[in-house]
Amino acid sequence: MHDEEPLTLIACGIFKKEFKSLPKELKNKFHPRFLNSMLHMNPDLLDKAISYIINKHPDKKLMLLYGDCSAHMHELVSGYGRTRTEGLNCIEIFLGKDLYHTLRKQGTFFLMPEWALRWKEIFL
Repeated sequence: MHDEEPLTLIACGIFKKEFKSLPKELKNKFHPRFLNSMLHMNPDLLDKAISYIINKHPDKKLMLLYGDCSAHMHELVSGYGRTRTEGLNCIEIFLGKDLYHTLRKQGTFFLMPEWALRWKEIFL
């Protein structure tokens, strides 16, 4: 049986820990490139970082694991063999649309472990 080349995964660093916990046979299907999660604080830099990876291998199939962290997320994956995960943000990607919206309506405040560790970078 012929093994396919791993799919390039361009992902926010916020997903790195969860990716590492996936079963080995699933992880082996991807060639992950995790970007610094603080890039979402500067959408232009985020676009440039993602575009750089895409432009290095324009003919490769890829998946973008990001929410709407910049205005250009949809354009970045336009083209054959490119896709992006559904979700407005990382919380919705983690929880799914229905649970995310239910919790938001209840007034839930979401705090990711990485955000808690980097609170000074985010808020100061």
